[in-house]
Amino acid sequence: MRREQDIISAFHLGVVIFDKDHKILEANDYFLAVFDAPYGADMASLTDDFSSRKFERNIDTANGHRFKIEPKERLRRQYHLNVRRFGEGFIGLVQDSSDIARSEAMLQSYSQLIEKQNREIKQKNAQIEIWRSRIETELQQAAHVQDLLVPQRLDTSHIRSRCQYLREMSGDFHELADAEDGSCTLIVGDVAGKGIYAAIMLAQTLTAFRASHHLPTLTDVICQMIEMLEDRFPDGLFVALTLVRQSADRQQVSVLNLGNPSVLLCDANGAVTQIESAGPAIGILPADFYRMLVADEMSLTNKRLLVFSDGIIDINLGKDFVPFETSADVITHALPLMGLFDHAPFDAFFERISHHEQTDDIVISLISPDSISPDNISPEINS
Repeated sequence: MRREQDIISAFHLGVVIFDKDHKILEANDYFLAVFDAPYGADMASLTDDFSSRKFERNIDTANGHRFKIEPKERLRRQYHLNVRRFGEGFIGLVQDSSDIARSEAMLQSYSQLIEKQNREIKQKNAQIEIWRSRIETELQQAAHVQDLLVPQRLDTSHIRSRCQYLREMSGDFHELADAEDGSCTLIVGDVAGKGIYAAIMLAQTLTAFRASHHLPTLTDVICQMIEMLEDRFPDGLFVALTLVRQSADRQQVSVLNLGNPSVLLCDANGAVTQIESAGPAIGILPADFYRMLVADEMSLTNKRLLVFSDGIIDINLGKDFVPFETSADVITHALPLMGLFDHAPFDAFFERISHHEQTDDIVISLISPDSISPDNISPEINS
């Protein structure tokens, strides 16, 4: 119900609001019960002696315009309607002819009430604008912190990684850590949920990774990370992640996938091998379970390794693009678009992503040997 209708319904006298064309826009129950005047009825239909010219002349005076109004049935009492300007239209109050003074006072009171409400609304809107400005500033600051924690691009001669945020506070992340022996370890993760709790969990996970990446095996890395984070998981929050360690000569990799989509090992001849998740995301099971896991070891010579966060499954590449359901769909429909063996792998692919609205954060990482030879992929899935 409109605000004007709420207010006029509280009056025990007939109140009616007309639009600028003199047609009834709102009326309270009292008015509708006494007078035969449906919504849309013209002001002139309420009386036998309405004069538009006289109305226009009188309405500009302080007293407005007053005319006799006929009830539905013949009654001993006579009624008049006193009309004044109201917004872009007019407001009228039904008056018993013997009680004009009291009706005038009530009409004035109603006008003052509307003016008071309008002032209050303006004050509230001004307060909302202040809070909106503060929120926008805080979101901009959050986005800056997010960029400091998780850069959108990681680029080396052997690793390229892109993180596409859905919101200012993303749950997806990637980071690369170098070791003294020349090897390096990449982490690609996805914190369940969005917002401040996910961002805090993201920061804590990165801290645990930075303190653990130097350990001898990826199993050691993940177990120490879990021990550091064990009491820090809020209810219902977990972190899916993939660890990839690349040898100093860049030709060998170890992969430990925990809850992320399948990692893809792509050969220059078009063959694609899927490395499935070895276990659930961290935060679900105790550390003892993860101590039993063993990383997959494989050669990277003349190959490329692709690591995804969960956002790849829900990716949007345009109206003619069918949504993915499994990692196999990524192989079939997206891999040919990424140009993994080009000199600027999947840059065009992420450019296409940026032009369409996504439903989740997206991280895609490409690990390769130092030397890159241009070629095309025509994917075939190997078991």
